[in-house]
Amino acid sequence: MASSYGVRPPSFRKKQPSAENFTCQKCLQKGHFTFECTGKRKYVHRESRSKEMAKRMKMDEEKKQAELLNKCTSIQHKK
Repeated sequence: MASSYGVRPPSFRKKQPSAENFTCQKCLQKGHFTFECTGKRKYVHRESRSKEMAKRMKMDEEKKQAELLNKCTSIQHKK
């Protein structure tokens, strides 16, 4: 008598994901997974982390100055 332990019915089995909706991280094209890629790696230019951090700090500082200026002008208009 064969045992049915460890065998799941078809409704509980995981389905293989379709590659149609995935973008390859290597060649940046859709339709296949990275481990299946036969293309060359695309160069993607990215800013250095320190440049990104400096840009964000500058934007935060400008935002704070603008908020302070708005508060000052609204106080002057109330007088």
